[in-house]
Order: sequence, then structure tokens, then C-alpha cells
Amino acid sequence: MKINRENIFFSTLLVLSSLFFALSYNFETRGLVEGTIQSGIINYPNEFNLFRDISINAWSLPIQIISILVKANISPVIISMIVIFISTLIFFAGVFIITRSLTHSSILAFLVSFLVVLLKKHFGHLDYPTMMFSEHTNGLMAQAISTLVFALLINNNLKLSFFLSGLLISVHFTVGLWLNFIILLTLILRFKRYKNIVFNKQIFIYFFLGLSVTLLSFYLSLAQKMPINFNFDIEAYKTYMRVWEDHRTAWGLYSNWINYDYIAKTLILILLISVYLKTRITQNNLDFGINILLISVILSLFVYIAYKYFYFLFPDIIVRVMPTRFFLLHSIIGWPVIFSILYVLLKSAIKKFYFKNNYIHFLFVLIIIINLVQHNYNFIERYNGIKSNFLINNKVDKEDEFWNLIKKTEIDGFYLTSTTDNICLKTVAIAKKPVFTCPETLNFIPYYPKTVGPAKKIVEEIFDMSFNNPKIKNMGGIHQKDLKVSYENKSYENWINLKNNYYIKGLIVPKKWNINLKVFFSNGDYSFYVIE
Repeated sequence: MKINRENIFFSTLLVLSSLFFALSYNFETRGLVEGTIQSGIINYPNEFNLFRDISINAWSLPIQIISILVKANISPVIISMIVIFISTLIFFAGVFIITRSLTHSSILAFLVSFLVVLLKKHFGHLDYPTMMFSEHTNGLMAQAISTLVFALLINNNLKLSFFLSGLLISVHFTVGLWLNFIILLTLILRFKRYKNIVFNKQIFIYFFLGLSVTLLSFYLSLAQKMPINFNFDIEAYKTYMRVWEDHRTAWGLYSNWINYDYIAKTLILILLISVYLKTRITQNNLDFGINILLISVILSLFVYIAYKYFYFLFPDIIVRVMPTRFFLLHSIIGWPVIFSILYVLLKSAIKKFYFKNNYIHFLFVLIIIINLVQHNYNFIERYNGIKSNFLINNKVDKEDEFWNLIKKTEIDGFYLTSTTDNICLKTVAIAKKPVFTCPETLNFIPYYPKTVGPAKKIVEEIFDMSFNNPKIKNMGGIHQKDLKVSYENKSYENWINLKNNYYIKGLIVPKKWNINLKVFFSNGDYSFYVIE
């Protein structure tokens, strides 16, 4: 992008808009759990702890960066805000670049990008949600960077797009591999047309620079890797996939659910891209990125349909990577591309008549402005979000005081928590205490199948639940209702047994729960118990 007044002006608008949205949301990014544990500032007991080992083995560049920020004593609130700001800015930049590349209008591009971010406008959710303003750190950053890579490819910024595609592998391994596979496949299928790209050394130097960051990140992850050596319980693993798994739909709750609405929008996108390429309205230097997007959309649609109807033919390794998630990569850029292509086609068509092209531009600008006005309550919601985030009241003070008191409490043992209000995350990230496990999280099992044995033991012996037949199924972890029953049914002697057998000495749950232990201290929302 050239440095001129127009680009500086709109770049400033994108940054300020991203800051506005980042300040208006308030949630803790989940990468804080692994990042805080990887930072080494939590004093974990010497006893074996599956949750700690899984967290340390979690390889992700965003988590490694969060770990550095934690070591620098940056507060969890600021870290979460940084993640939201960066991801929002990337989304803004991606949609802006795509729209401007196709329409050649900076004003239209900014309005479209602002509308998309304000309304969280996308094609919808599949078995795995479209990540936008989400606490899921890796999924959010993968969706954002993928959006930007598509945008840069369409804008012919090949050096930066190839760099980011290499880097993306360290952000999200499977998404990174998929996007790089699509780029490679496009180069192979259209070799004669894009052989100048294949033999462009500078482009691939940038790719290997991005890949070098990925390799360095992987090396640093290996240096702290914890051994996980258990016998693989195949029957327990099958049970997990059948009754606990929440995203890999061939086995879980949504096995028969197909998002036909999402498919219909995708087919419209495919049709318009095909017409766009057929009419040759675009310059040749835009064909490469558009073709990559088209191949990605078509191939991911095929994978989605095939998986839904013939999941039993897919090997376990494919099931574990959630192949339907690749169908989400165009979810956020889908509407901007449709809007932009309609603009270009209509503008080209009226050249035969006496209308000036500017009329079409004004019409599309007006459409976006009307949409923004119609959704003015979203502005109010975001403004109120900023006010509430900066409003210091007694509730916030008491909650901060509660977690600071836990942080100062010296108990040499593990902590148990509930699944309410991210208590587990706050125990790790704010109070800096060693949790035994986060009850809501069992979805590490498909990534580490050998952990299913000890995970089953935890479910049955810590939470007194049937691993083979939980009451509430396919939640990816223990549901809050089941957890409440488990905790409230434990006698004092049961708690003492957990302390003696598993070195669990602290418990943090909602204040309204009836626990057979003496409250150590509490605030308006939570109670902290010491098992002694």
C-alpha cells in the first residue's frame, strides 16, 4: 500500500475504529490459561497434573506471546484487550483491502468493513462457530489472519500474504496447513498462468521468513514439552467422541445437522466469483487471489458435504482436525466479496447507458449508510460497553479484592473450580493458583488421545459422574448443572478424601451453592473454601 494522504487517513480510521470496539468488549481471552501456566509464574505442586501438562504442551504463537506479556506483569484485562484490538484490526484491514481491491473505493471499503465488524456480519456458524469478538484465542486469530491473507492475495500483496501464510501455521496448525495447501493447489492447477509467481524468489523468501517464525515457535514449544505417556484406551476414546465431543459432528450432538443457509450463501458467492472471473472485468493481477478464494470455497464445501454424509469413511486423524472448520474461512469475507462483485458488475453494465458511474457509487454508499443508521442501537450498545468497562463501582472493587485475597492465600495444593463466569480462568490468570483441572474442558482429548484414560478417571473419581453416560451430553466438558450436583452431594469426608488422594485443597464456586465445607471467605458472587 502506497504512503499517501488517503491511505494514511483510512489507516488511521481503521486503527481508531478497532480501538473503539476493543474498548467496548469485556471478556478474558482463553489463551490466558495456557499462557499463564507456560510463563512458569504459578507454583504447581510436584504431584502429577494432567491439566498443567496439557497446557504446557499447547503449541501456539499467540499463547507464547501471552506468556511473555504475563511474565512482564501485564494485567489479564489488558492482555485480553490487546488480543481483541489486534484481531479486530486484522478483520478491519482484511475486509477493507478486499472491498477496495474490487471496488477501487476507499470510502465504500471503510463503510463495508465498519458495517461487517459492527454487526458481526458473516455467513453464520457451523459445528464450530465463526470466530469474531470471541474468547477463543487461537480460533479467533486464525480466522482473522486467514481473512487478511485472502485480502492481501486478492490485492496482489503477494510478499506479505505469503509471509502471513507461513506464519499462520504457528497460530493454528490445521488452518495454516489448509490455507497453504490451497495456495499450492492453485499454483499447480494454474501453473501456466501463474508460473511467474512460482519462480519469483522474493515471494518465497517471504514465505520462508514466515515459516521460520513458525519453526522457531515450534522449537521453543518443544523445549518445554512435558511427556504424556499413557496407554491408549480405545473404548474410552470412542465413548468420548460419542457422548462428550461437541465440535466433530460425525459423533456428537449435531451429527444430522447441516447448515443449508450457509451452503446457499456459499453457492451465491461461488456463482458471483465465477461470473466475475468469466467477464474479465478485473485486471489479471487480481485473478490469483480470487482463484485461491474460489478453490478454497469449493473444496471446503465438498469436504463439508462429504463429511456430513460419509463421515464413517473418514479416518480418525481427519475427524480429529475438524475438517468442517475449513468451510468457515470465507464466512466473514463472503458478504463483502458478494457486495463488491455486485457493485463492479452493475457499474460495468451501465456503461451502455447514459448514467454516470458515480451514481452507482453513491447508491452503494447510501445503502451502507442506511444499514448503519438502521442498526444505530449497535453503536449505543458498544458505547455503553465502553462506559461500563471504565466505570469503577463497588462490585468490580469487591471482585478484584476477592481474587487478590485468593492470590495472597498460601495453600500448597491444587484448586477446584466451577464452570461459571470463567472462574477457572480467573483462578489461573488473576489469582495465579494451580487448578487441578477446568471442569468445562475435556476437548483436549482429540489432540492428545492417550489422555482419555486419566481424563475418564478424573470425571469418575473427582466429579462422581459416569464417563460412559453423562446426563448432559456433547458439551465438550462437564455441564454446570451436573457439576453443581456433584459438588453439593459430596460429604465432608469426600472432600477430605480428595485432599488426601489428589492433593486438592482449595475450592471456588458460586456463593449460592451449598457445599459441605466451611467458607474461608466470599464476596457477593463467589465463595472460597479451604479443605482442611
